[in-house]
Amino acid sequence: MLDLGERCLIHSLHYQPAQNGMISHYEISIGDTPEQMRQIATGEFSNIRNNPIMQDVYFAPADGRYVRLRAVRMVNESETVKYEKVIVQ
Repeated sequence: MLDLGERCLIHSLHYQPAQNGMISHYEISIGDTPEQMRQIATGEFSNIRNNPIMQDVYFAPADGRYVRLRAVRMVNESETVKYEKVIVQ
């Protein structure tokens, strides 16, 4: 979970996977508190196993202080989530 430090309007999340621990299917949530999160996007990072480049997810603008990128499914289910970079805009 990312704490943006204050309430912000965001419209995209950018995920650079690490070599291990790649997310295949995801859910993105935002909220004013960690207990009050609402889902704003779900989907699949297509072909991420063969092409592990920066993945861009755009959605309707939403505001909140906390953002969560949750792995619904991993490329390799025995690995835990790892990433090189996560950017929220």
